[in-house]
Amino acid sequence: MTEMNENLRYEAKVFVESLISKIKLIRVEKGVTSDELAISIGYQTEEYVKIEEGSKSLTLSDFFKVCDALNVDPRDILKSITGVS
Repeated sequence: MTEMNENLRYEAKVFVESLISKIKLIRVEKGVTSDELAISIGYQTEEYVKIEEGSKSLTLSDFFKVCDALNVDPRDILKSITGVS
């Protein structure tokens, strides 16, 4: 694997970790439990907790479901972690 590919993989990993951290922060700030959020997106609590722990991938579809359940614009989350307006 080239150094460029390794860098891209690392940046993607950091991006996803930041995305999940931001979602968890919003969830906690809104007073929503992981159980409540899991139910609202059609997951078992254990499955959703694995996403927040980083042991299960967050799909793009689930990202939008989470944003909808938390009543947050997905663009606002992405802007907050990328700094892009």
